[in-house]
Amino acid sequence: MTATGPPPVPDEVPLTLAVKIVYSSIAALGITGNSLAIYVLASMVISRRGNTNILLVNQSLIDLVTSMFLVLCYLVPGQRPPAATPFWRAFVCYVWNSKYLFWAMTVTSIFNLLLLTFERYFATLHPIRYHNSRCLAWPKSLLLAMLPWVLGYLLPIYKLMGHYLDDRGRCHLRHFQSLPVKITYSVLILVLDYILPLTLMVIAYVRICRALWATTITGSPPTEQTPILPKGELRNHPARRNVIKTLVTVCGVFSLLWLPNQLAYFYYNIEDVHLNEDFFAFSISFAFLNMCVNPFIYTFQYHQFREGLGRAIPCLARFKILRIPQTNTVTP
Repeated sequence: MTATGPPPVPDEVPLTLAVKIVYSSIAALGITGNSLAIYVLASMVISRRGNTNILLVNQSLIDLVTSMFLVLCYLVPGQRPPAATPFWRAFVCYVWNSKYLFWAMTVTSIFNLLLLTFERYFATLHPIRYHNSRCLAWPKSLLLAMLPWVLGYLLPIYKLMGHYLDDRGRCHLRHFQSLPVKITYSVLILVLDYILPLTLMVIAYVRICRALWATTITGSPPTEQTPILPKGELRNHPARRNVIKTLVTVCGVFSLLWLPNQLAYFYYNIEDVHLNEDFFAFSISFAFLNMCVNPFIYTFQYHQFREGLGRAIPCLARFKILRIPQTNTVTP
């Protein structure tokens, strides 16, 4: 997920029953699926202490909190600033009605995806430096999980200015009046929230794939693009590939699910009206799916997660989807 800012819909416009059902279903799947994913992945972290699993736990925790905020910010009736309490009035308008708490979590999510990407990039292309790094050694590596949360809530703080209070204490959505300012803001949001992170992830995974799928197994001389792996880690090569495939799928699904909303929000920022109300509603629902889809990706693609899920819920072990080759269960 990435931050697109608060949906450009006035707070006074109620959600339709169909939209409420869709949001409720997504939130329920997100809370249930990510809670299970945290339970399974956390047990893997305790037994294997891999940085990738730590960040995957963090991703599931982020999606779980985002699912909860989806309920609180969109399905709970909206609040109006009480006239007698200026502080609470400002909080409700700038923080609550702007959906800042929810959309800051989407920024947190994209930072965690980037951190996952760079962690695998460093581990694959610079394995010796990676394993010798004190900052990436347990338990200091747990501090990595805090970074997306800090940046996720600090960097989008300007979104608090998306609403304002009038002289009567009523909360309104702010609109830019100058067309050049609108265009500049729209382009910056599109680039910083979507294009730049996606570009960095694509570049990183292309280099990772070249390193894993090229000459490192054939015995050809290593290069900067295809660094040699220690003998002990060659046995882990199938597991490393499986982790990369899983993360590429997670990032690919993220980019597809958020693309419609990015386009809809870009158009709205310039025109102050929706290109199409139905398309906007679809784009929001499509983007929200990203908070509940990752557990399904882990189940179908991530061999370690399947193994952990089978141990956590033994009755599922008989299902074919949880049966994995023994060669792919090595810790990457």
